Amino acid sequence: MDHASLNSDLDKRLSSVMDGRKNNKISGYINDCHISAYYHMRLAWMLRSHYQFKICFILCDWALSELIRALYAWEHNEFCAINGLSMLEQLELLHTDSNSGLDIIIFRGTMQSLAELEELPHIQSLKSSDVDKLLFNTEDILCRLSARIFADSTKQYQRVRDMEKRY
Repeated sequence: MDHASLNSDLDKRLSSVMDGRKNNKISGYINDCHISAYYHMRLAWMLRSHYQFKICFILCDWALSELIRALYAWEHNEFCAINGLSMLEQLELLHTDSNSGLDIIIFRGTMQSLAELEELPHIQSLKSSDVDKLLFNTEDILCRLSARIFADSTKQYQRVRDMEKRY
């Protein structure tokens, strides 16, 4: 074996090891995003019980951001800060053959608008049932996004209310 082929073989092995480490980091990052989204929603449901609706909206937005980051990392095999994606890039990421992704973008924009409301009377006039619908809708979207990342249903996002019923 000559020197050039040894270097080439060594380069291939080193590249394979580096790719494996990157994939492990990406996989860990995806799992962390997934867990973070679950805890954001768990806290949102707790605070909903205490009529802290604005904080619920912020937490819902953060949960959606986490799974969008995870989806980006899964599809592109690289890390992403949600602020680094334009609306068009998010739409392209969320688009599938069966869903344009526009509903998710609009819903997320709505959650961001509600979270940024400065007028307390508007938030206080909301009914708990309306906030529940927003929380359920957020979790439906999280389930859909999670299913695109994890083929195994046991690893997919589990609704907070479903998990609480088990215990």
